Amino acid sequence: MSTDSSTPDQCRGIVTHGVRDYRLDNQLPVRLPQAHEVLVRVTGCGICAGDAKCWAGAPMFWGDEHRKAYVQTPVVPGFDRSSHLFGVTSRIRGFSQ
Repeated sequence: MSTDSSTPDQCRGIVTHGVRDYRLDNQLPVRLPQAHEVLVRVTGCGICAGDAKCWAGAPMFWGDEHRKAYVQTPVVPGFDRSSHLFGVTSRIRGFSQ
């Protein structure tokens, strides 16, 4: 894998532990990518309506008497990210750092 020489061992992120229980963690491990993966450095992350509903305790995420919980804690929420390609494994084609 090709990575920048400054690949950190840890990063920071928000971790969901429960309804309205979101905590900043400055020691999340950085997992190196496997054969068909890339490593990205997140430079920004938005909050979508689903993230807000999850934080507020919506049953579609946490379950109720009619459905199972969707969220498995602890979890780093969100998917609306702005990132830079940071590491590329040898099996990835068509991308470069």
